[in-house]
Amino acid sequence: MSFEHWSTYILENDFKFISSNGLNAVRIPVGWWIASDPNPPAPFVGGSLEALDNAFRWAEKYNLGVIVDLHAAPGSQNPWEHSGSRDGSQTWGTTDETIIQTVQVIDFLASRYAKSPSLLAVELLNEPLAPKVSAGMLKKYYQDAYNAVRKYTSDAYVIMSNPINADYSNEILQFAGGFFGAVFDVHYYNMFNGSFDNTTAEWNIQFVRNDRSAELRSVTKQNGPLTYDGTQLQFKSVTNNMYLAAENGGGSAIVANREKASGWETFKLWRINETTFNLRVFNNQFVSIGGNGAVIATATVPGPNETFQIIRLDSDKSRMRIRAPNGKFLQVKAMGSVTADHGASTNWGNDDPSVFVVNNIYGLQGEYQICNGYSAGNATEVLREHWNTFIVEDDFKFISSNGLNAVRIPVGWWIASDPNPPAPFVGGSLQALDNAFKWAEKYNIGIIVDLHAAPGSQNRLDHSASRDGSLEWGTSAANIAQTVGVIDFLASRYAKSSSLLAIELLNEPLAPDVPVDTLTKYYQDAYNAVRKYTLQAYVILSTRMSGDPTEFLSVASSLFGAVIDVHYYNLYNSMFDNYTVEQNINFVRNNRSSDINTVTKQNVPLTFVGRY
Repeated sequence: MSFEHWSTYILENDFKFISSNGLNAVRIPVGWWIASDPNPPAPFVGGSLEALDNAFRWAEKYNLGVIVDLHAAPGSQNPWEHSGSRDGSQTWGTTDETIIQTVQVIDFLASRYAKSPSLLAVELLNEPLAPKVSAGMLKKYYQDAYNAVRKYTSDAYVIMSNPINADYSNEILQFAGGFFGAVFDVHYYNMFNGSFDNTTAEWNIQFVRNDRSAELRSVTKQNGPLTYDGTQLQFKSVTNNMYLAAENGGGSAIVANREKASGWETFKLWRINETTFNLRVFNNQFVSIGGNGAVIATATVPGPNETFQIIRLDSDKSRMRIRAPNGKFLQVKAMGSVTADHGASTNWGNDDPSVFVVNNIYGLQGEYQICNGYSAGNATEVLREHWNTFIVEDDFKFISSNGLNAVRIPVGWWIASDPNPPAPFVGGSLQALDNAFKWAEKYNIGIIVDLHAAPGSQNRLDHSASRDGSLEWGTSAANIAQTVGVIDFLASRYAKSSSLLAIELLNEPLAPDVPVDTLTKYYQDAYNAVRKYTLQAYVILSTRMSGDPTEFLSVASSLFGAVIDVHYYNLYNSMFDNYTVEQNINFVRNNRSSDINTVTKQNVPLTFVGRY
């Protein structure tokens, strides 16, 4: 019976169908006995391992990711048939032996498939049921099984399932947040609720967007992994209940005397590895150690003396200690002074002055974070997979066949140094842009090349490749000259392409941080760089975020072929979530007309609405 099932239920054509319809991953449940295949213990029979091998072979052929899900653990982690329970009993985890045996199964799966390009993730255990599965038991298993996976791969995600009916779910969520590449799996079962039986696909999608959002927010909030650059933390002492703060925002001592946290009490991470960071304060100095273990924030450039290790409590990831470069831990003393002279010993209790409760208030998710977080080798694989699959030739064909005639492609400043850009960025984006031009020429589509990320970041946001939310673009003549050089590179490379429609000199510079005078000079110099190579391409000047949309009209009017770019974001306003296409179009016609009219008067340059 099993052989018939494995040979007919899921076939290669199913993987082909999944891939051709735009999906990119499958989750495959397996039982613990797969590790003994082809001779598993009775009553199980061999064959499931070959079926999984086939699945990986087909997934590799059709560029699908595979999530290997341990659905049934020895003794059953819940009383249901899909966990391999014999009689509805649940005995997994009642002995150390069952946990050890399960870790060995995970070890087997990770070792067998780690080198497959299709191994997306290993799920350590499906739906453990509380209270028989306790928090301590589950954390011990997750820790050991995670380590088993990481022996073979640092690329695959490791999925930790939310326990069912547990009053300790948040504890497991915080626990999972302490592991690099860990993912928390939650299950919401519309399928077993009769009220959904006769609903349309669109109704179900809207239900998820509108009704599941609160549930999803509960597991996508603070105290996730601290892996990435730009994560912003606030540290509260458990002994005096005061927040660490950089006096005057930086330039002097670090103290612990603030009842509430704001900018001076927020520290931005610069990642060195998973647990080691530089800590940057409000005025952009770095925390370091002074004489007699004093903790200060005076360094303008980080070095060994500004390098700290953050250590988290396994059972509560919001509790942390900070090891200083001298090997000692930061501690809070009388009157809120902070020194780096506490020993390694701790009970993690509220009487330990070296323990802090930490709020993770913000994080960036840009290309800088990907490259520095994954390391060069892994980031190259991740981004090349993205460039090779996210937008492909068929997308250009589809765009053209549906009557559209242009695309706007964002690029980062490091593209001008490809294939060997400065760290942490990795090569490959230039080849992706070359491919886009090749496809655009084939399907008669115009390309707007948009400099989305300038050196130092022009708007603090992750999509401008800010490392930590700072804005440093335009603060020096060298910085502006470097950006003009990037525009020169792009114009010279693509000027002869029939598909070069326009070059946008800078996306969304932020007011008032980027002054009008600075931006005007840059726009004039970058415009001249484009005109060295082409008179046909438009040159697009973006208005400033939070600025007056008319402030560059006179500048653009003096430049032949210049266009003003304005952005109107319906996208981020929830009032539009349930609008139909027709309602959105009518809103633009009726409500955006006054906005558009301010920048489309007589004798002014053309206007381009670059984001909506």
